[in-house]
Amino acid sequence: MACKVINGYVSDDTGLYFALWLISQGEEVLVKSLIDPDSLAEVPNIPFGNAEFEMLMSITYELIGEEMDIDKVSSFQRECLEIITPDIHYKNNDKYGNYEYFEEAMEDIPNVLPRLIEKAASENFDWKNLYEF
Repeated sequence: MACKVINGYVSDDTGLYFALWLISQGEEVLVKSLIDPDSLAEVPNIPFGNAEFEMLMSITYELIGEEMDIDKVSSFQRECLEIITPDIHYKNNDKYGNYEYFEEAMEDIPNVLPRLIEKAASENFDWKNLYEF
């Protein structure tokens, strides 16, 4: 939902790149946004229409090396998950917001993200009309 308001569209790839941008904002912002997605309105300098950080995926290559062993990568990912998982809590304890359909979630954005929508509007970013569902 936040990806739609901040970038104006959502797809598999843009959702991933948005998640990487969100990670790049730091642990506090990430964890808080999972509990209260509207808290993203507090993030300064949101790059509306371009909140993506695809390059963050390449850090694994830098940390492990170009010749990556899949077992090494899996082990590294498991270690990272073990570190962050205890801090992850979702709004209403529901990762996907208890929506039956994607479209239903998109229709509920104004109810869930009013402050973020207001911030987008203050930046003259029209999140609704970039991609219609």
